Formats: sequence, structure tokens, C-alpha cells
Amino acid sequence: MPWLVAALGKVKAGNPQASALIAAAGKIDSHFATPQLRLPSIRCAWRWKRGKLDQARAQLDQVLVKQKGRLPASSLNHFLSLRMQLAKI
Repeated sequence: MPWLVAALGKVKAGNPQASALIAAAGKIDSHFATPQLRLPSIRCAWRWKRGKLDQARAQLDQVLVKQKGRLPASSLNHFLSLRMQLAKI
């Protein structure tokens, strides 16, 4: 899994392989280890950059609901910060 986190961090938005990497990240269950929590964050950022705001919001909401009460404080703050930035006015 570290290879996937590294690849997602380096691939450019216009790369044709980016969608495949995002899909692969979506297949990994996000539990508590740092790499697993990093993947939803990266996937959200990709959707945000591509203008898929509704998908990014839905993904963040899913993480926040599935991991409620189990996220480390720093991860919870990170996801809540992203969600606030994507909130509809």
C-alpha cells in the first residue's frame, strides 16, 4: 500500500493513469493506519481538483460516518477541515 500512497502523491491530474490509481485507492478499506486514512484524503483532493465536488463531499461524509469516534484527533480535524471547505453555501 505505501506504493499506492506514493504514486497518488506524484501523479499529475492530467495523467491517464490517475483514474486507475484513484479506483485502486477506493478498494482499500479505510481503517486506522495512517496510509489507509491518507487514501481517502488523496481521493477527495483529486475529485475536488477535477470539479467533482459532490463526489468529494459524499466521500468525506462516508469517512466521517464510518469512522465516527475512532479517528485520531488529527485525522478527524483534517477530514472536518476538508469537509468545511467543500460545504455548499
